[in-house]
Amino acid sequence: MTYALYDILDIRDKKDLKSKLSKTLTQRKFRDKTKDLKRLNTYMTETTKSQLDKLCEHYNKNIQDMIKQTIEQSYQQLTNDQK
Repeated sequence: MTYALYDILDIRDKKDLKSKLSKTLTQRKFRDKTKDLKRLNTYMTETTKSQLDKLCEHYNKNIQDMIKQTIEQSYQQLTNDQK
């Protein structure tokens, strides 16, 4: 039944349907990939942002991974210092 309905659609309607289905699939993949992540929005000075960018470039990491690595290292150091 579904294929028969698709076959009678106008070419523009087919393109529109394909586009909507593609966007839906892309959104679903994104949500599945980020479901265990928490969103963080913050402000920082231009200097701090520039430093972060340089760190990212040096370590070949994206901002998210660089922040994660920095926090994990600092936390590790903190917990080791408390022992």
